[in-house]
Amino acid sequence: MARRRRNETRRAHRAVAVGAVSRCHDQACRVAERTLAEELAEESDAGHVQTGRGGDSAAHCPHAKAGLALLAVVLMAGTSAQATQAAARTYAWTAGVAVAPPEHGRQRAETALAGHGDRLWLSYLDAAYGRRSDSGSWVAWPRKVTLFTSPDQGKNWQALPNLSEMGGDEALTTDQTGALYAGWIRYFYDADKRLKQRAAVARVGADGKAGPLIECLPWEPLSTAHDQTSLASASGSGIHVVATDIHPRHRGQPQLLYARATAEGTSCQHAQRLGTIGALPQAGETTAGLVIAGPKGYVTSADGGGTFSPPHPRPFADKLARLAVSPDRTTVYVTGDSAWNGIWVHASEDGGRTWRRTEVVRIGPAKGWRFPVVHADKTGRVHVVWMEDGAGIGALYHAHSGDRGKTFSPPVRISDTPFPFPAKAPPPPPGTQDGSWIGDYIALTSTKETLIVAWSDQRAGPSLATVYVPRFVVL
Repeated sequence: MARRRRNETRRAHRAVAVGAVSRCHDQACRVAERTLAEELAEESDAGHVQTGRGGDSAAHCPHAKAGLALLAVVLMAGTSAQATQAAARTYAWTAGVAVAPPEHGRQRAETALAGHGDRLWLSYLDAAYGRRSDSGSWVAWPRKVTLFTSPDQGKNWQALPNLSEMGGDEALTTDQTGALYAGWIRYFYDADKRLKQRAAVARVGADGKAGPLIECLPWEPLSTAHDQTSLASASGSGIHVVATDIHPRHRGQPQLLYARATAEGTSCQHAQRLGTIGALPQAGETTAGLVIAGPKGYVTSADGGGTFSPPHPRPFADKLARLAVSPDRTTVYVTGDSAWNGIWVHASEDGGRTWRRTEVVRIGPAKGWRFPVVHADKTGRVHVVWMEDGAGIGALYHAHSGDRGKTFSPPVRISDTPFPFPAKAPPPPPGTQDGSWIGDYIALTSTKETLIVAWSDQRAGPSLATVYVPRFVVL
């Protein structure tokens, strides 16, 4: 029985490796593909699996180059108690396959993912990218918000109608029934030709088309500029909608905005301003209440978003915090970026009244630890993915915890090709970039058996970014 399982695993490793670099069109790339397959098979025979090996061989394949990547991690399968325990901690990452090839003058970034059952949805910003003729500064404009779906855990993807022909900062979530909701910042010009930005939310139908837009966050036409949408499923029904107001009148202190959308996606309630907790806030509802966290602190609600506490200061991050909730809805996890202090995960099991903090990666030679994201899969295992250059190259790393975030596995590199990682990362806003681009943002979700991560980088060269999808076999 053990020998048969080893043979099955060996064949699966070959299948994973072949799928991981399935875009080979020349002899050198095919050699790298076969080499990777044999390496994984040999490691399987030896009784262990080296995670992340796919990138080492795939990096030699010129067709693996591109900018915005989507990969998958799958769990080892087994029948004995020991095999089950190994399944919980052993992962095999595949390389990414581009949805769209790198294209000069295009910036594809700001990924968002959502899943329900075997189905996945992916959204990202697709913008024209180049220098302004008047100032010479780089700008990502105009920009549209795309939407893709996969019915089979990411094996195949198809394009759906764009969510917006002029938007950005998109977010996706599903409710308890599996219905998909999308949020984004809608850009438009008012009657006086002034550019405006306002958060919009829509329920996406089974045909992939967004329903009527609802715009229910606090809004004053002459003194509000919405930014950075985030969505989270609400208990019972409905969706928590979060964004910030970055109008200059707030003097660099983004104002937290909140509303709760109905399950039908036709109206909202409890629209309110909640002070400031920093940029890019995210929400999650536990059995103890709703928590909205940003890099500088958090607010809580015990009545589903009707009323909130004052902002509680807590330094989750330098500039960006990400939030996840355990599948049993008892624990909220928050992680954040850092320019000097590594990656940490904060956890609360009482709705934000008390917190514990766990180190994920120690301080090292990296210039920074950027765009981290946290996710709790259906088994309760906590996953963290982030970007850094501690090994001298830009790369993504993954660590996981099987004890509710109290300890984490050693980090494993999961990106298959090096990419630039400038010291000033993250770069300035799109209007003032110098052509460099990293991250912004990493997205992470899971299906029944697979962990999916999507991100943006410039491995294909300056001003190039695109989207990858996974090829994988469940072991």
